Amino acid sequence: MIPTRRLVTLPCLILVAAAAFAQQASAPAPPSGQADKAASYYNYSLGHLYAELAAAYGNRGEYFSKAAEAYRAALKADPSATFIAEELSDLYIQSGRLR
Repeated sequence: MIPTRRLVTLPCLILVAAAAFAQQASAPAPPSGQADKAASYYNYSLGHLYAELAAAYGNRGEYFSKAAEAYRAALKADPSATFIAEELSDLYIQSGRLR
């Protein structure tokens, strides 16, 4: 049985992440040629959260696609962060959608 506290905390985290994403989307872009480490870390964290939710709920498509989208945004913000590409490939492997 899942404690009530955990059930309340998870939706709150999702709402906070969604609000932060909306605020981050309106932030100015860094100068060209520079990696945006903050946006990359944010999107990586969001992708990790959605990947955990997808794994907990049987690889639900909505969580999986949001996780993959967030990981791709993180790679776009900082292409030099190779660990994000590894996380994205692990996500595809764990979900059985590796093609």
